[in-house]
Amino acid sequence: CPHLFADEALHLHELVHVVQWEFIGFDRFALTYALGLAVCGYRDSLLEVIANDHQARFRANWPPYNVSLAVTNQIRTLLVPT
Repeated sequence: CPHLFADEALHLHELVHVVQWEFIGFDRFALTYALGLAVCGYRDSLLEVIANDHQARFRANWPPYNVSLAVTNQIRTLLVPT
């Protein structure tokens, strides 16, 4: 799909996954992603919900914000025990 190469919101979505991976590490990312798919399906898996949220914000022209900080805060709240 050549039209997807220019889709900036899709690129942001994938970069959110990079932030997730860097924050929780490869093993935990892979396990969380796989379990999310198995239990919730693609659209409702936690890591996809977070990425889709930021993609939707980008498409809606939200004011600029620190995406990396927002993603790590979401993961810290949802995944990392306190």
